[in-house]
Amino acid sequence: MNTRQIPAIIMLIAGLITCIVTAFQKVNTMTFLTTLFMVLLVFYVLGCIVKIVVERTINTDNNKDQEETSEEETEK
Repeated sequence: MNTRQIPAIIMLIAGLITCIVTAFQKVNTMTFLTTLFMVLLVFYVLGCIVKIVVERTINTDNNKDQEETSEEETEK
């Protein structure tokens, strides 16, 4: 599974939500840009953490499948 895009997708969704919320609140431009930058930074880091967890979960599942296959072959 290709997990390279997970941080970017999470970050962009958070940025979109921030843009919509700040547009409805009529926030001034400097506050908006500062808020958007902080949100993008935080959610990029969270996306990287999610990516690592997903990769480890996939690798663990693959290793278990390989172990089960090798155990079945040795029993035969």
